[in-house]
Amino acid sequence: RNERMWRKLSLRTRLNLLFALVLALGLAANIGRLVLEAGPRVQAEDDSVVRLAREFVDASIADLKGSSDPEAKLAGIVDGLQKLRHVSVTFAREGVPEDGTPADAGALRLDAPPEWFVAMVQPEPTRMRIPIAVDGKSYGTLSIASHPTDEIAEIWDSIVTQVQFGSAIAVALLILTMLVVSRALAPI
Repeated sequence: RNERMWRKLSLRTRLNLLFALVLALGLAANIGRLVLEAGPRVQAEDDSVVRLAREFVDASIADLKGSSDPEAKLAGIVDGLQKLRHVSVTFAREGVPEDGTPADAGALRLDAPPEWFVAMVQPEPTRMRIPIAVDGKSYGTLSIASHPTDEIAEIWDSIVTQVQFGSAIAVALLILTMLVVSRALAPI
């Protein structure tokens, strides 16, 4: 029955439909690739940013050893660490309970990706605690927590952009192809 319906269509319509199908499949394959690569990309970014933050914290702590006022310098380091992307760093003094888990910076985004996408690609956030001790004296603990939703939002933005521009280009190519096919088949 489908074959009979296909044969009733003109050659021009069949060619245009085939080209539209090829464009749609190409766009869908590219979107699918972006979605499949999202999980590993988020995990790699998450691991990388936590490792980088750890290295920065370790280097900063090493600078405390020669300081005449390690507490003031530590406060400056903690303030500087608040500017890092994709992670949050909190400081808890010895004997003072920590305020809790840092809030995820991506949770308040207005352009947040849909929940199904986040659930599909989100790894567990990486958390790390680093005790701060200078010359045998403990000053507290720095906690580093990753924010994978920042990277997930960036990937979602690229998927949305790909759908928008890919669709626009596909429509333009389809219109151009329809004109070419019409002209090429006009003599027939």
